[in-house]
Amino acid sequence: MTMRPRRTPPLGVTDRGRGVLAAPRRALVVGMGATLFAVFWLAVVPRAAATAPTALPLRIKVIFAHNQSTAVDPSLQGLAQDLRALPFTGYALKDEAQFTLELLAVGRMQLPGGAWMTVRPLALEPDGRLRLELEVKKLKFKTVAAIAAGATLALGGPNFEKGVLILAVTRPPASEPTAPVTAPPTATSGSR
Repeated sequence: MTMRPRRTPPLGVTDRGRGVLAAPRRALVVGMGATLFAVFWLAVVPRAAATAPTALPLRIKVIFAHNQSTAVDPSLQGLAQDLRALPFTGYALKDEAQFTLELLAVGRMQLPGGAWMTVRPLALEPDGRLRLELEVKKLKFKTVAAIAAGATLALGGPNFEKGVLILAVTRPPASEPTAPVTAPPTATSGSR
């Protein structure tokens, strides 16, 4: 009895219920060639990330929103119009901090009540928005948001006294100078 060599079906064709057949050896050689090309491309062609800013300025204001009065802290006048859309009548600035962070560096800020909030820039999106992560582990709060240069993002925070805290994160326009932070990548700000 003569054994005939088994014919190999085309890549991706199932073999009678035993799963998809593996790629032939020539695909492995092509795959290695593509890998070598990718390594060469990364070594020779300059990356767009090299032109991205290395220091990203952020300003964070911790605002106490309540219904105990109609007073608005004078330092919040720039945000007053936007805050009026919220269901609160009074706003007081409890704390603020400025950070200049590199991508993936962590800044820390203590919130009223003693909890610590961390802020970490994750990535610059192709459209220029900065994706960042805000987290307060003690309160089991974690969110990722994107913010454009020159914009302010207001996030509802934890309950505080007879109201809530609002975290207003501002990313200054690219042309606006900011005060440099001379702290190591983990910058810390205390509460007022």
